[in-house]
Amino acid sequence: MIRQPLLLAALAGAMLACFAIALHMGPTRIDIAGALADNLAGRDSLGATILWEIRLPRSLLALVVGASLAWPAPRCRGCCATRSRSRAW
Repeated sequence: MIRQPLLLAALAGAMLACFAIALHMGPTRIDIAGALADNLAGRDSLGATILWEIRLPRSLLALVVGASLAWPAPRCRGCCATRSRSRAW
């Protein structure tokens, strides 16, 4: 029983790591910490604009779409497995 919480924690950590990599990757290298500091201070900088208007919405959308596609998968598998077992071939 201890395996399931460890697996969920590992998967959550992998998801956060992929999210951070998605924010960092792109044709223009930006300093994430500097862009966050610029945005919180109210300064307009190229890094803050790229982060908040391009990379963050794209990464959040990928996270939401992935979660919405993964959510019904176990239910569909269970539904199909139940139907195939009930048939007598």
